[in-house]
Amino acid sequence: MKGESRYLWTHGITPRKFDVVPACDPESPAAVTSDLSNHSNLTLSRRGTRTSLTFRKVRRTPCDCGYPSGCDSQQPTAPPSPPSLPRSQTDASRLEEEFVHRVYEEIAGHFSSTRHSPWPRVCDFLSSLEPGSILADVGCGNGKYLGVNPEVIAVGCDRSSALVQICSERGFQAFVSDALNVPLRSDACDACISIAVIHHLSTQERRQAVVEELARLLRPGGRALIYVWAVEQEYNKQKSKYLKETRHGPTDDSTDHNNQESKRLTGNATDAYNTAQDTSGISMGCTKSPL
Repeated sequence: MKGESRYLWTHGITPRKFDVVPACDPESPAAVTSDLSNHSNLTLSRRGTRTSLTFRKVRRTPCDCGYPSGCDSQQPTAPPSPPSLPRSQTDASRLEEEFVHRVYEEIAGHFSSTRHSPWPRVCDFLSSLEPGSILADVGCGNGKYLGVNPEVIAVGCDRSSALVQICSERGFQAFVSDALNVPLRSDACDACISIAVIHHLSTQERRQAVVEELARLLRPGGRALIYVWAVEQEYNKQKSKYLKETRHGPTDDSTDHNNQESKRLTGNATDAYNTAQDTSGISMGCTKSPL
């Protein structure tokens, strides 16, 4: 490699189980029989252990290359200080604007390309809805859940206008909205979902307010499903590989959804309010009870 490919490109091995390769000896244990009629000279080869090597040249003097964004020598000497905890609603709003909203606007395209596999338990919930049900997906992202059940009337909202535009391009109904104040009538929805959204709110009060907003949207007897991430989540008594000390959340959908431990809570909407502070790292289902 040379030029910008050495400095600005990211490289990796796609986590596939098979590769399409030129046909080899059919008796080879790596060869897998498959119907590749349109490419008779190709076959599937089962992947074994693959190793990627990166070679670096040690410099004895500061670098002045033309790629400062990827150059250690041209980075600020002191790392930026971490944000302080919010002390007011204004602080919380400013923190989320800088570290959540702006980020999603910038990475919307890449983010959408890695969010393509709906989670099975969310699909089960959506498939259980009656035909004609009204569904609100609060924090819908690229809309990957809006088309799971074509027999329901689904509408999504997201804080990122870039992600809402992607929803529109995919033929889904979506609009820009903050999860704290969704411009839909109270008691209008048969079901609501909020998948991997609430943990983006920076205070417990704001996270609980989103749960209350979801309950407001539900008609009596309506159901909601909420998923959030948590530092304390474990699977098979081991800390999730996506939550090591230097990581605070998953980066894409390539992992099996079951790598996170899921627990289910049931109860009425009031229970949902009271347990919002404990929903970190779990899935929570609730049904809105009539007053």
